[in-house]
Formats: sequence, C-alpha cells, structure tokens
Amino acid sequence: MAELERLKKLLGGPEFEWIVQKLRKKLERGEECQGTLRLTDPSPAQREALSRLLGRKPSTANPLSFELSQLEQILQAAGLATDWKDAVESLSGSWINRVEEKARVQSNWEAIFDLPEASRRDLSLESWLKQIQKSGLLKKLSKNDLTQARELLTLAARVLQSLPQNGISLSQLSAQLTGNSHALDEGSPLSTLVLKGIPASELPPSERASETRRNLWDSQGVVMDDVSAPVLVLNLRALDHSLTGRILNLSAEAGEPVRLTLRQLLKHPPSFSRSTLGGCVFVCENPSLVSTMADRLGPKCAPMICLDGQPKTTAHVLLRLLKNEIGFPEGSGGVQIYYHGDYDWDGLKIGNLMVRSHGVKSWRYSASHYLSHLKTLDQRVAPMTRLTGTPVEALWDHELGSAMCQAGRFVHEESVLDELMEDLDCGAK
Repeated sequence: MAELERLKKLLGGPEFEWIVQKLRKKLERGEECQGTLRLTDPSPAQREALSRLLGRKPSTANPLSFELSQLEQILQAAGLATDWKDAVESLSGSWINRVEEKARVQSNWEAIFDLPEASRRDLSLESWLKQIQKSGLLKKLSKNDLTQARELLTLAARVLQSLPQNGISLSQLSAQLTGNSHALDEGSPLSTLVLKGIPASELPPSERASETRRNLWDSQGVVMDDVSAPVLVLNLRALDHSLTGRILNLSAEAGEPVRLTLRQLLKHPPSFSRSTLGGCVFVCENPSLVSTMADRLGPKCAPMICLDGQPKTTAHVLLRLLKNEIGFPEGSGGVQIYYHGDYDWDGLKIGNLMVRSHGVKSWRYSASHYLSHLKTLDQRVAPMTRLTGTPVEALWDHELGSAMCQAGRFVHEESVLDELMEDLDCGAK
C-alpha cells in the first residue's frame, strides 16, 4: 500500500496522465513499452513535471519526448514498480492484451466448428460447416455469444443428422430433437442454420422466401402441416385394406383424379400390388396432363401421379410407399415408375431429383424425343418458347441438356400429350 501511495504521488497527477494512457494503449495492443514516448503540444505543467521527474532542465522542444527506459530505471531504483506493466496496472487498473484476447476468442470460435470426426463423416457436414464459418452467420445468430453459438450448432447438426424424414411435422421434429416445438419456426436462429445445410440445387427459384422454406423442408420429408400440398393421382388402384385405398379405388372406377393429403397417407396408408397397378406407374409434372387423360381415357388410363411442379413431401411419401410395397423394377416382379416433365431447366431438376431419390426411369424424356418434338412444333412460336435460365445436365441422358442449350427452346408437357397417351391408353393394349 505504501509503494502504491508513493507511486501515485510520483506519477498519479494529471500532468502525467498522458504517459499512463499512452503506455496502457501500448500494452493493450501487445506492444512493448520501449523506445521514446512523445507528446505533441504539451502544457507548461506537463513540461515542468517531466523535467522535475527526470532531473533535467525544462525542454522547449515540440513534441515533448523522453526515453521510457530512463523513467523505468527511476521506478525500479525507488522500489515502486518492477516494470511499466506493473506501474500502469497499479495506477489505472488491470488491462487486457487485446491482441491475445482476439486470438483467444478466435480460437474458441474455431473450436466450435470442430465436430467429432464421426459426426462429420455421417452427416457430410463439411461444406455446411465451412459455409457457416466463412459467412459469420453463427456469430450473427448467437449475437457473438460463444455458449449460445455452440448450442445452436450442436442442435443444427442433430437436426441435419435426422434427415430425411418420412412425413413428420416440423413442430414434432423440433420437439423430439430440441424439446421445444417452436425451435424450428420460421425465422428462428436454429431454423436458419438448418436450412443452410439442406441442399437446394434441385429446387426451382422462388420469389417468396416462405415457399422456398417449405420446399426445402418438403425435400427432406418434413411438412409444415399434413393437409396442404396434396399429391394428385389418377387410377392409382390399391388394396381395399385402408380408407385411403378405398378412396383411390372409388376414384379409379370412375376414372377421376383425386388428391391425397399427407395425413391420409400416414394415418391410413394404402397398400399396393402389381395386380392392382399393372407393370408401370407414370409420373408427370403438370396437372393439366392428368385432367386431359381423365377426359380422354377415364378408367382406361394407366396409373398416374402428378408432382404439380416441385415435388412436395406428400409425393415423396407416396413414391416411397410404392417402392416399399411392391419394389422396383418390373423385371423383379415389382412395378417400374417412369417420369416425364417439361423440357426446361426446372423440369430437368425435378427429373434429377426423381432419379436420385426414387430410382425412376425417364418416360419419353430424352434428347432424341426433344429434337423430334421441335420438328413438329410450329416454328413461328419460337419467340414464345425461348429457353432461359441456368443449364442443367440430365442424369438419365447427358445429351439432353446440350440439345436444349443448342436449340434454345423449351417444350412443355401439354405440347406432347398425344405421344404420352400412347403409353397411358391401357384399352389400346
């Protein structure tokens, strides 16, 4: 205490405050307190105080300067401080080396992303983790709170590890994995992190963020609710063992399309067999094709499933039910599923998703078919069918995307329905 009082008498006055503050800033920046210290435009009191302390004549130079080592020797000789760090801390309180603190904080943030190697391998989270780390999104969502950030990232990895699901509601998934049914609600930090980890390459662009969010969850078998976004079917006959099966059969008898909700598929799942379906089920992109075939063929139309654009969870669940019930392909006693879509980039994206997710085969959906369709179309409508957007390579036909790029025109399903009807007309076989 005596040394502190003496130190304050020596350097604690206002005329020495500039020395203490300059040294404190040096220490906080991780710099050594060595060399010369300068003060521009010193007051007479500051000049006189420093001269008296150093035992020299008052200086008239500007800036005022002195060697730090000289003053440090005075402090050591008087037994007031071992060095400048000791003196500054005694006079102005403890200080933080901001360079070291920044490095420590950065190290802690980097450690958050070091998930166990097994988790990285199982979840294929490497690209997601790099994206989150590079963007600084986690810091923003957690408001720079390390504890909260670690919890958010752990929960997000847990959710991604559980995907894909088979028609679970979003609130139920959230409750099961986090204990909070609202943790994955729209706009929540956890939801934002998880959605960044769901591949969106096969999703069509959407002007509405809410639609994109629904599509992302749908692609993983997670639904916002179980009665919206039904799947449209025609003549998809089933066994009479369930309510949904009876609904399908009644509709097929009349040759009328019917929309199935996810609730119906999960609560009253239908059972299928080769005897009820025949050897093929045809999947199309556009509802107008189903409507036209119902008008033209009625009960004689082959079984059809319509995705109505980007497939929703209900369509994915139905296709998985078919595969689990009867298996693929036709040669093994199962039923082969075929897909046809618009000849545009979104159609090819959906086709790629169908191939990867459900092992479907293309249905008159190739480069040769595309070029044949172009020849039959009236060339005068070319300006109305100009193909735009980013090219996509079709997994089932590597020449299709190139042919579309070269021709620069799209062809919608409605333009080729006469050809498709040849496969759908069971009465003609």
